[in-house]
Amino acid sequence: WVSRKQLEDKRGRGYLPEGIEEVLELSAISVNEPNNGHGTELMQAFLASSDAQKAQLIYLDPNPNEGVNWGSGIPEEQQVAALVRFYSRFGFRHNPASATKRMWLTQGIHIPDESLPT
Repeated sequence: WVSRKQLEDKRGRGYLPEGIEEVLELSAISVNEPNNGHGTELMQAFLASSDAQKAQLIYLDPNPNEGVNWGSGIPEEQQVAALVRFYSRFGFRHNPASATKRMWLTQGIHIPDESLPT
């Protein structure tokens, strides 16, 4: 769990929309054998967990050069694009104005893409 205060201490006051208190960070989902459904199984298990079910927002940073991408030689831009497609399948979105590809899953609330934190 990440508190509102922790995120706003790092990113600045107002980083999160008002009323959001339950924030969970997904730091890593890593598989070594692509296209076997293992990443999908891990994501489904995570999203079904009690912690994930309680969160209003879940965020992640699609990080290249981890898991199957470690030492793959695939350009980082392509790796990130593939990760964004993967996480999008589970409802994660990002603010199109963001310089990063930080992605957010909203639960029980609606935040337009352009109002998601960057």
